[in-house]
Formats: sequence, C-alpha cells, structure tokens
Amino acid sequence: MRVELQNKCDLFIQNKELVQKTYRWEDDRMTLLAANIATGAGKLLDAGKLKESEKLLKENTGIFSDFRQNLKTVIIVKMALASDAEAYFKGVEQVYDLLNKGHLFGSEQRVLAALSIYENCGAENAEKVVAKTKQIYDYMKKEHPILTSEEDLPMAALLALSEKEPEELVEEMERCYQAMKDLSKSNNAVQSLSHVMTLDQQPTETKAEKIRAIFKGLQDSGMKYGKGFELAALGILPMTGLETDTIVEDIAAVDELLKTQKGFKNLLGLGKTERLMYATLLVADTYIPESDVPSIIMGGTLAAIVCEQVALMLIVCSTAATVNASN
Repeated sequence: MRVELQNKCDLFIQNKELVQKTYRWEDDRMTLLAANIATGAGKLLDAGKLKESEKLLKENTGIFSDFRQNLKTVIIVKMALASDAEAYFKGVEQVYDLLNKGHLFGSEQRVLAALSIYENCGAENAEKVVAKTKQIYDYMKKEHPILTSEEDLPMAALLALSEKEPEELVEEMERCYQAMKDLSKSNNAVQSLSHVMTLDQQPTETKAEKIRAIFKGLQDSGMKYGKGFELAALGILPMTGLETDTIVEDIAAVDELLKTQKGFKNLLGLGKTERLMYATLLVADTYIPESDVPSIIMGGTLAAIVCEQVALMLIVCSTAATVNASN
C-alpha cells in the first residue's frame, strides 16, 4: 500500500478507535461516519474537545431536537473540529432555521443540508443558497416525483453552492441517471449516484464509463460492491484521475486492512458492502487532486461529504428494515 494511502487509513483507524472509546454505546455506523469526517478534515480527534462539544450541544438544544437524534455524534465531531464550537453550532442552527422556514422538512436531512451550506458559505450568505436549494429540489421532484424524497435534500443543498443554474444541474443529473440506470435495480440508488456524478465536471460518458469499469473490476477481483445507496460512493472515483486497475487494487488493499478492524462486523448483515464503501471513500479522499475538487467544497473533503449523506441513507434503510422485521 502506498504511503499516502496508508497514512490516510491509519488516521481513519485512530479516529475510529477514539470515537469508540469515547462513545462506547454508539451505533457502529455513526462511529465510522464520525471517524470518516475527522479523517476527511485531516485531523485527529481529541476526546476532551468531543466532551466539551457534547456539553455545548446539550446546553443549546432540547432532547427532541433534530440535532440530537441519529446525527448527534456527527454534530459533536464537527463542533470539536471547529475553532469555535459554539459559534459553529449557532451558525448551522441559523441555516437550519432558514431551511425550516422554506418548508423543506426532513429532520436529519435538513440538518445535513444546513451543515453543507454553513460550512461552504456561512450563515450570512445562506438565504440565497437555501432558495436555490429549494429550486433544485423542486426540479428533482418534477423530474422524478416518485424517486425524489427528503433524502435528496442534502445533495440539493450541496449542488446549490455551485455557480451553475438549477436547470443545468438537473439536466446533468438526468443524463447521468440515464447513463447508469442499468447498473442497479434500485432506482433510488442510481439517482443518488447521479447526484454525486453531477459534482464531477467531466463529460457524462467519460465518468460513466469509468464507474462501470471500476465496478466490473471490483467484481472480477472477487469484491461484490453493493448496489444499494453505497453505490453513490463510486461517483467520485473518476475524479482521482487514477487508472481503473490502480483504483481496484487500492480499494482491495484498504478493504483487507479494514477487515482486521472492529466496527466492520455485525452491521445488520451489511458489513462487507459497507466496508467496501469506506475503502472506496478512503481511496477517493487520498487521491482526488485538490484542483479537481469542485470549488463549492470548502468545509471538508468531497469524500467526507458524500460519506455523510450515503451513511445517513444506509442508517435510514437499516432502521426501516429492522422495524419491518419486527412487525
């Protein structure tokens, strides 16, 4: 494994272990997501700052606040990484309130959208971005009324930070969707992939062919990549500029390393596919050149942002599956 990728994996494992030690009863998925966020920021978490941020969050929110539900640990980690944890939370809360006033309901989805907007443009410029977010979401809903739901709101918010017009963005989403729709029987998964692909400025066919080649390469190497929401993580790999064989080899190497780590077991039967998703994100996070990352990505790496949204979708799906199984 190349040095830079090994260093990224080492930081991810260190952050995972720290989160596990600090929050022993936290869900595995949220522990991994928290570790990924810190790793994407290139920082090693501090247990003391996590506890301070948790205290601040409790002091500023009620027990039923959307900030203290499934994404509580994510908020705490982001506060701990900020130079001023309380100011960070207050800013995100302002954007969250703007989204709420815009009737964009969605609980955790609204929280993630607020995070993306605040981290990339601040609270002072958020009103215009919130309005554009609603416009993009409405276009998504018009294009795919059945597929589009509140889970798409965070990506709409991220795309709203682009200088491109909403119509142009949605047109590219549809081109990507049509190019990839035979990759999975899950239309929702393909739609999520098309949203991520829209962040990449390369021609539609160029990135579509690259994703197909990577997917096939993983299969040919004995790695069964998931066709659910984790499929979206493949959408950022064309931006690495690496050859397909290199990408597949690197994902395989990271996957082998992660197999030895606690936290990738007993994930409601989804351990292998989720592990491959994290391996994919770590490779992307390591090798996407800074100059190729869309200018809208300011408050963290593209891989970390995509991971937040994909992981939330997995959590929502697994929760629904658990509820259905109990009925």
